[in-house]
Formats: sequence, structure tokens, C-alpha cells
Amino acid sequence: MARTNVHKRMPGPEPALSQRISIFPSRSDLVARVEAAAARTTSVGLDHSVTVGALTVCSKRRLATWRGRHLALSPRELDILALLARHRGETLSRSFLIRHLWSEEQAGEVRLIDRHIMKLRKKLDDPAIAIQTVRGVGYRLVSP
Repeated sequence: MARTNVHKRMPGPEPALSQRISIFPSRSDLVARVEAAAARTTSVGLDHSVTVGALTVCSKRRLATWRGRHLALSPRELDILALLARHRGETLSRSFLIRHLWSEEQAGEVRLIDRHIMKLRKKLDDPAIAIQTVRGVGYRLVSP
């Protein structure tokens, strides 16, 4: 039996409604909180370079290299590439990328990812590494 309206009052004289703390958040709210915490931990924790084929991405130094030459990427392109590299071979949904890289205000702008992916593909432009589109789902970074 789910408890949806259980609240704990803050101590003190007549706390406002905004001061109530939900003891049992909804399942979707809990999942969103855990994913957001995991994203913060990943980006703030120990950060090592990720190498996929001839591509090396280091988020900590804000640097990406392809076959030894520096790639001129925007900060957001570097973040997307680093996330795809960390999850190489896995399909990452657009909503996953948005949740991990943008604020909640921009979460509805799914096509924002598409534009950045298009720019990344032009800058990588090599068949040895590719950002594949998984139709209706998202993207994955592959290297033969």
C-alpha cells in the first residue's frame, strides 16, 4: 500500500507549506533524484581520461584529441563526447543526455542534442569512430 500524502512537519511555529518534507517521494521523483546525484558524482569525482580507439577525452583538463591532434570543441560538445565515450557502445537516449548535461529549464529541448551531435560528427569526420543514431532512441559512440 503506497503512502502518497505522508508529510513530516518542520519544527517551529506554523511552518509554511513549502517547508514540508515529503517522506515518500514518487517513484519517478526518486529515480530523477538518484540519476541527478549520480551525474554530479561522476562529473565531480575522480576524472580520468577515456580512450576509444584513437580518440581520447579528458573532462578534467577539458581536452579531446583525435589521433594526437587537439579537437576544437565547445564545452557542451566536449561534455557530450565525454559521456558517450564513458558509455561507448551503449545507446544513450536523448533524455538521458539532457538530464545529465543540461538544467531542468532546458530539459524539454530534445533537439538541442541533435544539433550538438551534428557538429561533433563534422569535427570527428572519420569512419574509424562514429556517433551512430539509434532511431527513436538516441545515440551511441562506436569504434571498430
